[in-house]
Amino acid sequence: MRNLAFASLLLCSSVLPASVSAQEEARVIHGEWSNPLHETEPVLPDGSMKFQAAATDPSVEVLSSALEVALLQRKTNFTVDYSGDFDGVIEKAQQAFQSVLLKHEYLNYDLQGYRFSARGFDGNIKLTFNVNYYQTAEQVAFVDQRIQQILDEIIKDGMNDHEKVKAIHDYIVLNVEYDTTSDQGVNAPYFALTEGKTLCNGYAMLMYDMLTEVGIPVRLISGKADGIGHAWNLVQLDGKWYHLDATWDDPIPDKAGRVLYNYYLVSDEMIDDDHLWQTGGLNGYERPYPTANADYADALFKLGYDQLAKSLDLHYLSSEFTSQTDEEFVHLVSSQFDKMAEEFSLRFIIKADNIKEKLDGLIQTAARQTGATSWRYNWAEYSRTEANDYIVTIADIQYSKEVLGLEMLMLPEKALEQGEKIPLIVAAKLSNGTEIDVTDQAVFTMADPTIASVENGYLTAKNAGSTIVNVSFQGKQTSFSIDVKEEREEITYPMNGYKHFGEQSNVDPNKIWTIIFNNDIKNNFSDSQIYVVNRFGEKSNQIIKLENSKTLKIHPPTGGYTKGETYYLVIEKLLQSTKNKNLKEAITYKFTIR
Repeated sequence: MRNLAFASLLLCSSVLPASVSAQEEARVIHGEWSNPLHETEPVLPDGSMKFQAAATDPSVEVLSSALEVALLQRKTNFTVDYSGDFDGVIEKAQQAFQSVLLKHEYLNYDLQGYRFSARGFDGNIKLTFNVNYYQTAEQVAFVDQRIQQILDEIIKDGMNDHEKVKAIHDYIVLNVEYDTTSDQGVNAPYFALTEGKTLCNGYAMLMYDMLTEVGIPVRLISGKADGIGHAWNLVQLDGKWYHLDATWDDPIPDKAGRVLYNYYLVSDEMIDDDHLWQTGGLNGYERPYPTANADYADALFKLGYDQLAKSLDLHYLSSEFTSQTDEEFVHLVSSQFDKMAEEFSLRFIIKADNIKEKLDGLIQTAARQTGATSWRYNWAEYSRTEANDYIVTIADIQYSKEVLGLEMLMLPEKALEQGEKIPLIVAAKLSNGTEIDVTDQAVFTMADPTIASVENGYLTAKNAGSTIVNVSFQGKQTSFSIDVKEEREEITYPMNGYKHFGEQSNVDPNKIWTIIFNNDIKNNFSDSQIYVVNRFGEKSNQIIKLENSKTLKIHPPTGGYTKGETYYLVIEKLLQSTKNKNLKEAITYKFTIR
């Protein structure tokens, strides 16, 4: 297990004999505090310890306010006035420090310790402090600026909070390396960002900084991990709290491009096998920690974030990928062989003396039923669950049947709107005369990925233009083209220069509109004088008839109006009566189809 240098609480003080001057007697006292958050083998506070709120002593409040200003500015040497009694000044200084650290969690983890001396008399005491931090004020400012640059790069428009947490977690794990020399001098975000190395405190503080910047509630938490002082995070999503330990999700030795999710948004129950914590943290200066009792995988499934769950290997917890009996395992493997999958992974909850022998037999059974002829496989323990739970990966699969070609089904017949999403179906023609749906296994590549993208079998139109979509499976290829329309502006309503005559919702798609005029109108009107447009100003192809000299009937377009669409009936001033008089003003009528 890695040597996780973090901290626990230690307080020491000494009272020196009072110094005496020729004119009057002044008292002198010295105190010292070392933040136990940064000790390798801290002592957890006694289990009976209760969280203490900040003191309300007016003299302590004044001292606390002065300390807060100096500490947030990362001042290392400063003097403050204290108007209380000399007796108990060490305890009062402690209370003032506690008050500040309770209020500023990040500062608590950035503070290494302090020394101070008190000199004076009751009601008139000078407290001189010497404070050690991990980061200077300049370094804290650099971290804030660099974090903003990073977030501008990794946080994309449209990301939800769940995706933001993963993007930040992955960035930290991929760009920071655990310092195996346990150098406490790099145990802060500044060194993680400038040297690429830090310890658990640096990981946790950087995570805190970045999540706070994107508006996601986050806490710092300290305790022990495998008996060693440690820091990690608590993160709130959709009102529920989870533990997040980026340090333990970073492989040792560091492996480029590899991110683990063993300690990613887990519950108290899931993490308490190797992480211990108590109220107040290691130094007793932390607000009570929230309870984390939610199941994150369950939360993602309920939200429909299946792709995110898959990227975190949480999809294995769904029934679609889980087998608990031999029969269920054979069924799941067979279903993948039927699709001629080239590689796939499944979860298998198994108790067997010889796992290899068991898997050999079950995979061969599935192969005999489906025509798979050769393969290789491996298995590994699944980190999100208990023992006897494995992820089995089967790869390099060969089949007796051969793919002869691919065919795209249900392709769009017209250009797509920007943002429109349509399903794709890829059918593989096999040598035994059958066809199978291989959409999930097919690989899609875009000639121009800015125009459209394909994910989970759905094509999404992104920007105006045309692109070729190439599809491949088992060495066979096909392609098709996609056109995406220019983005259209919707009509601003009410329209300038038109009288708003009314509006109606829940209109029947086959509605025939009747318009009655006060005067007789000419029968040579055109679709430039009376027409219907949709919300983008596009005219509908429909029939307008003069029922009599004063009545018009406007029929729906062939097939009816589009459900859910909004339309505008427009009568222009150009419409004339039989006396050659135009309308006094143009008219519009808004209606929405049910």
